[in-house]
Amino acid sequence: MKKLGLATGAVVGIFLTAALLGLMYLGRQAADLPFAPFDQFNWMARELPGDLVTFGIDLMIDTMLFLHISVVDAAKTAEQIMAVTQFLAIGIFAGAAYFAIMKSRGTNTSPSPASPAASAPVSSAPPAGLESAPKTFWRTLVYRKAPVISSSVVEMVFMRPSTWN
Repeated sequence: MKKLGLATGAVVGIFLTAALLGLMYLGRQAADLPFAPFDQFNWMARELPGDLVTFGIDLMIDTMLFLHISVVDAAKTAEQIMAVTQFLAIGIFAGAAYFAIMKSRGTNTSPSPASPAASAPVSSAPPAGLESAPKTFWRTLVYRKAPVISSSVVEMVFMRPSTWN
């Protein structure tokens, strides 16, 4: 069987992350559940050094002014696009890293879902805080169970095609 590498991992990462984004967006629209990319973006803005955040905001405003876009009308939309893009980029990187680790091990089997390779990118997510039970359940599903599901999908689709009937 051909060993799968970075490009395959990036493709798997983008598709799984896009599906996860769709599921999270549906949860936000249908039941007003938290949308992880926005939460993660806000968490990073609070945790990063103030000078770096200020530089990013200034760069965003300067870009909007250069493109003759109203800062007042488009700032929130630009922030949301950045949050979703950042989340998608992390998913692509996580998929590529996962497959690179698997290739370096010289194995075609998936690591256990509890291994660092499967859960590290998402397990560093911001804490849930004190919220209602459905929102806490939703965050647990998104941040803790998504890597397990992703690992199972990757193993089923890419690692063991001989089991297909």
